[in-house]
Amino acid sequence: MISISQSQFESLLFATHSCQFISLTAVTDPAMRKRQNPYLGARKVSLVVGAINWQYSRTVNRQRGREQKLMDFKALERTWGTRIKQTPLVSHVCGPDGETRLYLEVKIERRSTFYFDRNTHQRIDEAAIEPFLTKPDEQPRQGLDREIVLRDFALKNIAELSMAGEQYTIAPAASELQLYFPAPKPSPPKRGRRRTPTTARPSARGAKVKP
Repeated sequence: MISISQSQFESLLFATHSCQFISLTAVTDPAMRKRQNPYLGARKVSLVVGAINWQYSRTVNRQRGREQKLMDFKALERTWGTRIKQTPLVSHVCGPDGETRLYLEVKIERRSTFYFDRNTHQRIDEAAIEPFLTKPDEQPRQGLDREIVLRDFALKNIAELSMAGEQYTIAPAASELQLYFPAPKPSPPKRGRRRTPTTARPSARGAKVKP
């Protein structure tokens, strides 16, 4: 695997213009309720396989066509952030100091999530933490039986990336990931076989893309 810095990671994504499949591992704070929550401070590790540089409206309409529904979906403007054209990136101005943060926009194909205690680095059983997790509000505008899932990952939270036949570890998130997964990670769940424009090489930690 190739170890790169955040600035190198940004340059790599700014130079990525085509639609392709990737796999990534991100370390984030899970969305949780605060009151009477024994798991506050837990960390979430997400193993994701998905597509970048894809067109949201076109993808939804293709799925609507497969489901024999009208292909008349039009995406709304983003409620936050600005998509940077010809890249998979979204920029967003955060906080009172006006810091600009970059996010990677991904169409989710499959994913798995794991939760860890920040201090002991021990895994938390998902059934135990699940009642304290909160889910983002979703508006079912797509009108689909099989929803097209879009997620944005802050670049600073991405620890590993497999793309275009290369595998990268990205500082500083890669160092934290080692605390939770010093051994190879399990693979994301399978969702059947499908054709992809580009097949990413399997991650050294086990997240795989299958054609």
